[in-house]
Amino acid sequence: NAISCIHVNDSLNGVGSHKDRHAVIGTGKISLDSLAKITTFEGFYDIPKIIESPQNDDEDLTFKDEMQRLLVAAQKEG
Repeated sequence: NAISCIHVNDSLNGVGSHKDRHAVIGTGKISLDSLAKITTFEGFYDIPKIIESPQNDDEDLTFKDEMQRLLVAAQKEG
């Protein structure tokens, strides 16, 4: 397999910006549905994924909450 790992993150900037600025999962320019499709695509099942999200100043929203958003979106794709 040519892909050994997939780096997944939401983005503050749009396509073609040439910037790698991460956004909290579900709040950036990449739709939650698209992120869910990438992380659950059966062709990528055996490929490890690294999910990155910036430190969030909102104390009410944890990284666990972000992963829950992604899981719920993935289950809808199901």
